[in-house]
This record gives sequence, C-alpha cells and structure tokens, in this order.
Amino acid sequence: MLFLYAKTKLVKKNNMSNDQTREKILEVATVVFGKYGFRRTTMDEIARYAHKAKGSVYYYFKSKEDLFTAVVERELRKAEVALEEIASSDLEIVDKLK
Repeated sequence: MLFLYAKTKLVKKNNMSNDQTREKILEVATVVFGKYGFRRTTMDEIARYAHKAKGSVYYYFKSKEDLFTAVVERELRKAEVALEEIASSDLEIVDKLK
C-alpha cells in the first residue's frame, strides 16, 4: 500500500476504497461461511479467498464472530428489502405469498 503526504495530511492510495474492501470481505465471508459453516471457517481462509492479508480482515472485523454477525446482518437487510418490495408491489395477496 502506498502512502503519500498531501499538504501535511496522510493520504492512503489504494485501488479499493475502505467500503469496497469491507464489502469484498463480506461477500467472500458469506460464501465461505455458507460452504464450511462457522466452526470450520477460519479468518485465514477468508483472507486468502478475498486476496487480502489476514491483518486487513482484522482491520475491518475484530473477530470471526464480529465478521459472522456482519454477514448475518447484511443478509437480513437484503431479505428485508426484498420483502418490502414484495409487500409494496401491486401483486395480489396470494401472489405475494408465493
């Protein structure tokens, strides 16, 4: 990672923003947790599949439990959005339940 000084302010130059890196880790963790389960998944595996250093994963998530919680919350938000779209659609009630 390259750091530059710009007008006495330290600026991090990186191909991915912090949000993009965090999102990439969450995407990979979702797949790995889904495939191996919580117990068999390691932070090393998640880092390897995300093409990140393990320290980078710990920069965004303090523990495997913290990462797993973030994955579950993210998936719940996705489900909530999908349900809200269905509920607010013009479909008949019976079709909304399908």
